[in-house]
Amino acid sequence: MQTHIDLLFGDGEYTFKLGLRQILAIEEKCGPIGEVFARLLKGRYVGNVDGSGIGLASEGAFRVDDIMETIRQGLIGGGAGSLMAFQS
Repeated sequence: MQTHIDLLFGDGEYTFKLGLRQILAIEEKCGPIGEVFARLLKGRYVGNVDGSGIGLASEGAFRVDDIMETIRQGLIGGGAGSLMAFQS
């Protein structure tokens, strides 16, 4: 079973993985992982025949930290290291 995903992001291809340690870090900063997941997906719908979805910005409920911390922890879990994940 694959527990990671490789994606083009920023300046290259990176491995993203959310292990238990990363999930707990997200929860510490953003609240329960189920609530974070729900906020990130709220307002997104799959309804087209080809499986593509639509997003209604007016229904969005995510917070900036929900997005940034999920990406950051995914990079850390994927091996990017905490210093490389989101250098500003």
